[in-house]
Amino acid sequence: MNSDADGVFVPCVEHWVEIEKGEHIGDVINPTTGQTVERVTAPCRGKIFTLREFPIVYGGSLIARILGGEGNE
Repeated sequence: MNSDADGVFVPCVEHWVEIEKGEHIGDVINPTTGQTVERVTAPCRGKIFTLREFPIVYGGSLIARILGGEGNE
């Protein structure tokens, strides 16, 4: 999963947890205004295999990898 926006990524899940498709993973925040510029949701169910630790992101920056589980399309 890659960011669509520039800003600061603030995760709301832990590394190596099971998630469902559409589950909220975190937000990309504009550091100047504090506004959410992107709400990051899981595109499939599975396990958070990689979760970004360095908070600064740009469009295209890696945010997370999900190890696929059952029911993925």
